[in-house]
Amino acid sequence: MAAKAQILWNRPSRRRDPRRVSALPVDITVVRANASDRLPGRCLNVSAHGIAAALAGELRAGEVVGIELTLPSLKQRWRADAVVRHGRRLDHGFEFSGLPDPQQKMLVEWLRAGEAEQGATAQLDDSQPGLEDALPTREPSGWRWLRRACMVLLLAVAFGAGVMWRWEYGWRRVEAALPRSPGAKIVPDVRIPAEEMAKRLVYRADPDYPDAARAQNLAGVIVLAIVVGRDGSVVEVSPQYGPQVLTRAAAEAVRWWKFDPVEINGEKVVVGTTVEVEFRAPAETTQP
Repeated sequence: MAAKAQILWNRPSRRRDPRRVSALPVDITVVRANASDRLPGRCLNVSAHGIAAALAGELRAGEVVGIELTLPSLKQRWRADAVVRHGRRLDHGFEFSGLPDPQQKMLVEWLRAGEAEQGATAQLDDSQPGLEDALPTREPSGWRWLRRACMVLLLAVAFGAGVMWRWEYGWRRVEAALPRSPGAKIVPDVRIPAEEMAKRLVYRADPDYPDAARAQNLAGVIVLAIVVGRDGSVVEVSPQYGPQVLTRAAAEAVRWWKFDPVEINGEKVVVGTTVEVEFRAPAETTQP
């Protein structure tokens, strides 16, 4: 079998190092526009400097990705950072970048174990010259087409799952920015003091003094707990302190307030804070 392989290619290999053919599941993570995408696929071959894989999506050359796959005979998943060097439709080539020594050592040992297995197979074939003629030289075409059809179906299912996940993730982000009903509580990503959020206020609507409060000549400061969405609008208001007739008017006005969006690590977040609205009793009119 080794002699037949030499007839097919008798020139020096252009690759820097040997590659081990595999069909291992692989997950590729790429960060785009402050959001990470996860593309499943199949690893086609592995070397000490990179891998080739067929994915359920397309990547651009030069993109930095994270690779995660399970190497046979190892008990833990192997992870590494890589750069997309080339791609043609769903087939891509990746080159490892900044591979730590423990991961490099683990990968080299796995590749050497594969070379040892191939060497043992070659010795067995050479020691039994009649066995090669007895076995079929090629897999039946029917099985080849069946295997390819299964691979295409698997990639289609993985691609569909990836599209559904991206749609669900995007819808959740849009849904989080919409105003909720009073019964649905929103959990803020972060809480910011009132004096800090006051510096981000870009639009303020003043409340109307209620007629019901005018008869009682009510005045004071109303404290409200609010939730500010990713777009800077007030999506939830909860009265904390003050007469009910005044808190209702204050809440109606605060719902129209607008803040500069808050970003953490380049991503807009939902903020919880408190605001104060002051009411002053109207001056009494004098009778002529």
